[in-house]
Amino acid sequence: MELNEVASGMPGLPSSSLSFEIDRLLEDARLVRSEGRYVDAKDILEGALTLCSSTRTPTLKARVQHALGWVLWTMGRVDDSIRHLRESRAAFRVAGHMKDEALALSALGYVFHEMGKSYTAKPMFLESIELLVESGNPVDARQVLGKLANLERAIGELDESLQHFDESIALQEQVGDVMNSIGNRIDRSRTLIRMERFEEAESAIMEIIAMCKQRKSPMYEAFALDSLGDLYLTQGRNEDAVGALRV
Repeated sequence: MELNEVASGMPGLPSSSLSFEIDRLLEDARLVRSEGRYVDAKDILEGALTLCSSTRTPTLKARVQHALGWVLWTMGRVDDSIRHLRESRAAFRVAGHMKDEALALSALGYVFHEMGKSYTAKPMFLESIELLVESGNPVDARQVLGKLANLERAIGELDESLQHFDESIALQEQVGDVMNSIGNRIDRSRTLIRMERFEEAESAIMEIIAMCKQRKSPMYEAFALDSLGDLYLTQGRNEDAVGALRV
Protein backbone atom coordinates (compact mmCIF):
# COMPACT_ATOMS: atom_id res chain seq x y z
CA MET A 1 0.00 0.00 0.00
CA GLU A 2 2.79 2.41 0.88
CA LEU A 3 4.55 1.75 -2.42
CA ASN A 4 1.32 2.19 -4.36
CA GLU A 5 0.58 5.50 -2.66
CA VAL A 6 4.03 6.85 -3.49
CA ALA A 7 3.96 5.55 -7.04
CA SER A 8 0.39 6.68 -7.80
CA GLY A 9 1.58 9.68 -9.79
CA MET A 10 4.44 7.86 -11.47
CA PRO A 11 4.50 6.07 -14.82
CA GLY A 12 3.44 2.58 -13.80
CA LEU A 13 3.52 0.55 -10.59
CA PRO A 14 5.98 -2.17 -9.56
CA SER A 15 4.56 -5.68 -9.71
CA SER A 16 4.05 -7.39 -6.37
CA SER A 17 6.32 -10.25 -7.43
CA LEU A 18 9.19 -7.85 -8.16
CA SER A 19 8.65 -6.09 -4.85
CA PHE A 20 8.72 -9.40 -2.95
CA GLU A 21 11.84 -10.54 -4.80
CA ILE A 22 13.73 -7.34 -3.96
CA ASP A 23 12.58 -7.57 -0.33
CA ARG A 24 13.92 -11.14 -0.24
CA LEU A 25 17.28 -10.05 -1.68
CA LEU A 26 17.52 -7.20 0.82
CA GLU A 27 16.92 -9.64 3.68
CA ASP A 28 19.43 -12.12 2.23
CA ALA A 29 22.03 -9.35 2.01
CA ARG A 30 21.33 -8.27 5.60
CA LEU A 31 21.83 -11.81 6.91
CA VAL A 32 24.98 -12.36 4.86
CA ARG A 33 26.38 -9.04 6.00
CA SER A 34 25.70 -9.93 9.64
CA GLU A 35 28.02 -12.90 9.12
CA GLY A 36 30.77 -10.58 7.89
CA ARG A 37 30.46 -11.73 4.25
CA TYR A 38 30.55 -8.24 2.75
CA VAL A 39 31.52 -9.27 -0.78
CA ASP A 40 28.59 -11.69 -0.94
CA ALA A 41 26.27 -8.99 0.42
CA LYS A 42 27.52 -6.55 -2.21
CA ASP A 43 26.92 -9.08 -4.99
CA ILE A 44 23.36 -9.75 -3.78
CA LEU A 45 22.55 -6.04 -3.59
CA GLU A 46 24.05 -5.31 -6.99
CA GLY A 47 21.87 -8.10 -8.37
CA ALA A 48 18.84 -6.50 -6.71
CA LEU A 49 19.79 -3.15 -8.19
CA THR A 50 19.63 -4.55 -11.71
CA LEU A 51 15.97 -5.45 -11.07
CA CYS A 52 15.09 -1.89 -10.12
CA SER A 53 14.00 0.95 -12.36
CA SER A 54 14.36 4.65 -11.57
CA THR A 55 10.89 5.31 -12.99
CA ARG A 56 8.88 2.19 -12.10
CA THR A 57 10.45 1.27 -8.75
CA PRO A 58 12.07 4.44 -7.39
CA THR A 59 11.63 3.71 -3.69
CA LEU A 60 12.64 0.07 -4.05
CA LYS A 61 15.79 1.19 -5.84
CA ALA A 62 16.43 3.74 -3.08
CA ARG A 63 16.18 1.02 -0.41
CA VAL A 64 18.67 -1.15 -2.29
CA GLN A 65 21.04 1.78 -2.77
CA HIS A 66 20.84 2.62 0.94
CA ALA A 67 21.83 -0.94 1.88
CA LEU A 68 24.50 -1.07 -0.82
CA GLY A 69 25.96 2.24 0.35
CA TRP A 70 26.47 0.80 3.84
CA VAL A 71 28.12 -2.36 2.52
CA LEU A 72 30.44 -0.44 0.21
CA TRP A 73 31.46 1.77 3.14
CA THR A 74 32.48 -1.26 5.19
CA MET A 75 34.56 -2.42 2.21
CA GLY A 76 36.41 0.90 2.00
CA ARG A 77 34.80 2.01 -1.28
CA VAL A 78 34.00 5.46 0.05
CA ASP A 79 33.17 7.32 -3.18
CA ASP A 80 30.77 4.60 -4.36
CA SER A 81 29.20 4.49 -0.89
CA ILE A 82 28.57 8.23 -0.84
CA ARG A 83 27.12 8.17 -4.37
CA HIS A 84 24.59 5.46 -3.53
CA LEU A 85 23.59 7.05 -0.24
CA ARG A 86 23.12 10.45 -1.89
CA GLU A 87 21.00 8.98 -4.69
CA SER A 88 18.98 7.01 -2.13
CA ARG A 89 18.31 10.14 -0.09
CA ALA A 90 17.29 12.09 -3.21
CA ALA A 91 14.83 9.39 -4.35
CA PHE A 92 13.18 9.20 -0.94
CA ARG A 93 12.86 13.00 -0.91
CA VAL A 94 11.16 13.03 -4.31
CA ALA A 95 8.82 10.25 -3.17
CA GLY A 96 7.98 12.11 0.04
CA HIS A 97 9.28 9.35 2.34
CA MET A 98 10.51 11.52 5.21
CA LYS A 99 11.60 8.73 7.53
CA ASP A 100 13.53 6.86 4.85
CA GLU A 101 15.10 10.10 3.65
CA ALA A 102 16.13 10.91 7.22
CA LEU A 103 17.80 7.51 7.71
CA ALA A 104 19.65 7.77 4.38
CA LEU A 105 20.82 11.25 5.37
CA SER A 106 21.91 9.93 8.77
CA ALA A 107 23.93 7.19 7.08
CA LEU A 108 25.56 9.79 4.85
CA GLY A 109 26.40 11.91 7.89
CA TYR A 110 27.97 8.91 9.62
CA VAL A 111 30.22 8.24 6.61
CA PHE A 112 31.37 11.87 6.50
CA HIS A 113 32.00 11.87 10.27
CA GLU A 114 34.09 8.69 10.01
CA MET A 115 36.07 10.35 7.20
CA GLY A 116 36.98 13.14 9.64
CA LYS A 117 34.54 15.65 8.13
CA SER A 118 32.54 16.12 11.31
CA TYR A 119 31.55 19.72 10.63
CA THR A 120 30.04 18.60 7.32
CA ALA A 121 28.28 15.68 9.01
CA LYS A 122 26.69 17.56 11.92
CA PRO A 123 24.11 19.51 9.84
CA MET A 124 23.15 16.21 8.18
CA PHE A 125 22.38 14.64 11.56
CA LEU A 126 20.42 17.71 12.68
CA GLU A 127 18.36 17.75 9.48
CA SER A 128 17.79 14.01 9.80
CA ILE A 129 16.40 14.46 13.31
CA GLU A 130 14.12 17.28 12.10
CA LEU A 131 12.75 15.05 9.34
CA LEU A 132 12.09 12.20 11.76
CA VAL A 133 10.20 14.50 14.14
CA GLU A 134 8.29 16.05 11.24
CA SER A 135 7.36 12.61 9.92
CA GLY A 136 5.03 12.22 12.89
CA ASN A 137 6.87 9.79 15.18
CA PRO A 138 9.47 11.71 17.21
CA VAL A 139 10.74 8.57 19.01
CA ASP A 140 12.42 7.59 15.72
CA ALA A 141 14.91 10.40 16.40
CA ARG A 142 16.64 8.03 18.84
CA GLN A 143 18.24 6.36 15.81
CA VAL A 144 20.22 9.53 15.05
CA LEU A 145 20.65 11.28 18.41
CA GLY A 146 23.34 8.83 19.55
CA LYS A 147 25.36 9.39 16.35
CA LEU A 148 25.06 13.14 16.82
CA ALA A 149 26.19 12.85 20.46
CA ASN A 150 29.28 10.82 19.47
CA LEU A 151 30.15 13.43 16.86
CA GLU A 152 29.76 16.25 19.39
CA ARG A 153 32.12 14.50 21.80
CA ALA A 154 34.66 14.15 19.00
CA ILE A 155 34.61 17.90 18.26
CA GLY A 156 34.61 18.91 21.95
CA GLU A 157 30.96 19.94 22.35
CA LEU A 158 30.67 17.92 25.54
CA ASP A 159 27.59 19.46 27.16
CA GLU A 160 25.64 19.03 23.91
CA SER A 161 26.92 15.45 23.63
CA LEU A 162 25.69 14.54 27.11
CA GLN A 163 22.30 16.17 26.48
CA HIS A 164 21.75 14.29 23.23
CA PHE A 165 22.79 10.97 24.78
CA ASP A 166 20.25 11.54 27.56
CA GLU A 167 17.54 12.32 25.01
CA SER A 168 18.39 9.23 22.96
CA ILE A 169 18.42 6.91 25.98
CA ALA A 170 15.09 8.29 27.22
CA LEU A 171 13.47 7.59 23.83
CA GLN A 172 14.99 4.11 23.65
CA GLU A 173 13.64 3.25 27.07
CA GLN A 174 10.25 4.64 26.05
CA VAL A 175 9.98 2.04 23.27
CA GLY A 176 11.83 -0.78 25.08
CA ASP A 177 14.94 -0.64 22.88
CA VAL A 178 17.16 -2.02 25.65
CA MET A 179 20.30 -3.06 23.77
CA ASN A 180 20.67 0.19 21.83
CA SER A 181 20.10 2.01 25.10
CA ILE A 182 23.06 0.10 26.58
CA GLY A 183 25.19 1.05 23.59
CA ASN A 184 24.35 4.71 24.08
CA ARG A 185 25.05 4.46 27.80
CA ILE A 186 28.53 3.14 27.03
CA ASP A 187 29.19 6.01 24.63
CA ARG A 188 27.76 8.46 27.18
CA SER A 189 30.31 7.22 29.73
CA ARG A 190 33.06 8.22 27.29
CA THR A 191 31.67 11.75 27.23
CA LEU A 192 31.72 11.81 31.04
CA ILE A 193 35.38 10.73 30.94
CA ARG A 194 36.19 13.56 28.54
CA MET A 195 34.44 15.94 30.96
CA GLU A 196 36.64 14.53 33.79
CA ARG A 197 33.56 13.47 35.72
CA PHE A 198 35.38 10.29 36.65
CA GLU A 199 33.37 9.11 39.66
CA GLU A 200 30.10 9.50 37.77
CA ALA A 201 31.55 7.72 34.74
CA GLU A 202 32.82 4.77 36.79
CA SER A 203 29.49 4.36 38.56
CA ALA A 204 27.66 4.46 35.21
CA ILE A 205 29.97 1.86 33.65
CA MET A 206 29.59 -0.52 36.59
CA GLU A 207 25.82 -0.27 36.21
CA ILE A 208 26.13 -0.98 32.48
CA ILE A 209 28.31 -4.06 33.11
CA ALA A 210 25.67 -5.38 35.51
CA MET A 211 22.97 -4.83 32.87
CA CYS A 212 25.07 -6.69 30.28
CA LYS A 213 25.59 -9.65 32.59
CA GLN A 214 21.88 -9.78 33.38
CA ARG A 215 21.04 -9.84 29.67
CA LYS A 216 23.92 -12.20 28.82
CA SER A 217 25.49 -9.82 26.30
CA PRO A 218 29.28 -10.39 26.33
CA MET A 219 29.79 -8.08 23.33
CA TYR A 220 28.32 -5.04 25.07
CA GLU A 221 30.04 -6.04 28.31
CA ALA A 222 33.35 -5.99 26.40
CA PHE A 223 32.58 -2.49 25.08
CA ALA A 224 31.78 -1.33 28.62
CA LEU A 225 35.03 -2.81 29.96
CA ASP A 226 36.92 -1.06 27.18
CA SER A 227 35.42 2.23 28.33
CA LEU A 228 36.32 1.36 31.93
CA GLY A 229 39.91 0.67 30.85
CA ASP A 230 40.05 4.11 29.21
CA LEU A 231 38.76 5.68 32.42
CA TYR A 232 41.45 3.97 34.50
CA LEU A 233 44.18 4.95 32.04
CA THR A 234 43.03 8.57 32.17
CA GLN A 235 43.28 8.45 35.96
CA GLY A 236 46.71 6.80 35.87
CA ARG A 237 45.35 3.56 37.38
CA ASN A 238 47.32 1.41 34.96
CA GLU A 239 47.03 -1.95 36.74
CA ASP A 240 43.25 -1.59 36.98
CA ALA A 241 43.17 -0.61 33.31
CA VAL A 242 45.13 -3.69 32.27
CA GLY A 243 42.75 -5.91 34.25
CA ALA A 244 39.64 -4.40 32.64
CA LEU A 245 41.07 -4.47 29.11
CA ARG A 246 42.22 -8.08 29.44
CA VAL A 247 38.72 -9.19 30.40
